[in-house]
Amino acid sequence: MNKLGVLSIFRNGWMIIALLIVTAILLSTNWYYYTKTREHLDNEFGVRLQSVASLVSSNLEAGLFQPDADPYYLTLPEEIISRLENIQSAYSLSNILVLREDGITLFSLNSYLIPSGDQYPMWNMDYQTIVKALEGTSSSTALYKSPGGTYMKAGYAPIAPEGEASEFVVTVEANAAFLKSFHDIKSLLTIITAISIIAIILFISFVLKATGALIKARESLMHSETLATVGRMTAGIAHEIRNPLFIIRSSAEILREKHPAETDEIDEFIIEEVDRLDRTLTEYLLFSQNKQAGKHSIDLIKILNKSRRLAEKGSERHKVTIKTNYSTDSAPFVGEEKQLMQSFLNILINAIQATPENGKIEILFKELGDEYIIKFRDNGQGIHGKTIEKIFEPFFTTKSTGSGLGLAIVKKTIEAHNGKISAKSKINSGTTVTIHLPHKISPESGEINE
Repeated sequence: MNKLGVLSIFRNGWMIIALLIVTAILLSTNWYYYTKTREHLDNEFGVRLQSVASLVSSNLEAGLFQPDADPYYLTLPEEIISRLENIQSAYSLSNILVLREDGITLFSLNSYLIPSGDQYPMWNMDYQTIVKALEGTSSSTALYKSPGGTYMKAGYAPIAPEGEASEFVVTVEANAAFLKSFHDIKSLLTIITAISIIAIILFISFVLKATGALIKARESLMHSETLATVGRMTAGIAHEIRNPLFIIRSSAEILREKHPAETDEIDEFIIEEVDRLDRTLTEYLLFSQNKQAGKHSIDLIKILNKSRRLAEKGSERHKVTIKTNYSTDSAPFVGEEKQLMQSFLNILINAIQATPENGKIEILFKELGDEYIIKFRDNGQGIHGKTIEKIFEPFFTTKSTGSGLGLAIVKKTIEAHNGKISAKSKINSGTTVTIHLPHKISPESGEINE
């Protein structure tokens, strides 16, 4: 990856970290204020219950209760019960009770909740708080969840002047209804946190993908610009070289006529090398040109058969067998016959060169949906994974005498016909080149871009 790509990822990395920090701060702040507000209201609720317990205690006298009295037969004056009911209603209490120092309920305003004579259900859990009240100090419990699922809180006060020990303690219980709203807030904060985490994950994924796509686009653009520059330069050089080559070949032919005895050397060292150089220049020129795919009605099956026959003539010394497997006898197409035939022939020649003596090459053709699929399959030695990815790149070749433009030109031709080309290979099992071509290409498509 180039330096520009590394810097882009680095900058995006800092942006993602900053986003994570800001989101974490916002979420932490929300949870902090939620927790502190809940604690504050809980404390205020506890102070309120302590005050209400002291108020109830002030309406009762220790003489109304006896440590050895039978709780089942204990009755309070109607006037006191009326006052307790008013206090219960005014402060939305669940129950008002009087407990003995051993935890026995001496009086219960709502006896259907906790009957007189029963052991107070919260005795063990609230023991320390109750002992504190018996010693003369009003107190309240922490929030607890009742069997019914609601949050409850209790306040305790001694039935004696504040600061003096008592054998009896007043208990007031209340439903912490305000917590329902806080429970909803907690649920909302949980949902917001989950959504934020998911959103951050999606955003990071999007940024990384967008960055990767941008880097690839930049690299592709730079690569295209480089190829365009090389192409223009190559075209100019090729045109300048071709004229001297024509003169050299013509002079060699004259020498061959004047010196028949040295014909073989002239053919081998001059004419053949000039022709080889001319073919290389032709490939460079083809690659540098912006040719458009022709808009002619052609038959892909006929073109494949012509390419196969030409390849077979050139493969006689290799003793390679080329077989065909077509799912149809004709395949109407709109394009440029010469360009496609040269592309098919180029693929076949590469397959022949990669196939051992007495090897086999198979051409498969089938129609699938709205496209034609053509496969060229050989049983050669195969191509390594890193190499197969580069075979369609310009100037890449594994041959000592190749220009590296043959398959690059094939790729441009196929893409000019709105098609796609790919290759797969397995060592010692051969290579398969696959071409996808649409049934028809639109009249405005087909330009070969640099």
